[in-house]
Amino acid sequence: MKTIEVEVFKFEELTPDLQDKLIDNNRDALVQDEYWFEPILEGFLEDMGELGHEISGKDIEFSGFWSQGDGACFHTKNGKLSSRALLKESGIKLKSLPRGFGKEMDEGLVVFELLKNTLRYSHQNTVYLQYCYDGDNDKIEEAIADIIPTIESMLRNKMRTLYADLEKDHDSLTTDEVVKEELIERDYQYLVDGSVFNY
Repeated sequence: MKTIEVEVFKFEELTPDLQDKLIDNNRDALVQDEYWFEPILEGFLEDMGELGHEISGKDIEFSGFWSQGDGACFHTKNGKLSSRALLKESGIKLKSLPRGFGKEMDEGLVVFELLKNTLRYSHQNTVYLQYCYDGDNDKIEEAIADIIPTIESMLRNKMRTLYADLEKDHDSLTTDEVVKEELIERDYQYLVDGSVFNY
């Protein structure tokens, strides 16, 4: 029987070069968990709910953060938008719309849906706003068609902000300092070449 003695080190005891190498090799350690982004999405859903919108977590999609076509979007396949909130958030005053607009909107005759136009990407330009008007006032229908671009623009800005928040969180979780902290917390033992000692 042989006895082999192996010298092992904590992360802090490794040479600065090996520490840097381990940090680079583990850059995505905290974002490999598929739920790292949950706090950002939960905050977004809460904010939307406070405005009167009902957005499901299933209706939020994003990809990132380094390729063309990356971004974030949401739609209303499993939820709905508040017509009144959309007008308010878009800066559209009811008094600028035809008489009866608010009443018909409150009666559910004006409904907006946010739909996806592609399965390939998930950014703000992959959705479009569609409306359904069950009333019979031509002026109201014309007004709805006129305000669609303004509301779409506001919603796309929300998507850009959501993506920026996700990217910021991702970037903070992949910094040298945060990754180093994670490696120290794991309390692995390393061999002299920086590989993890398994015993």
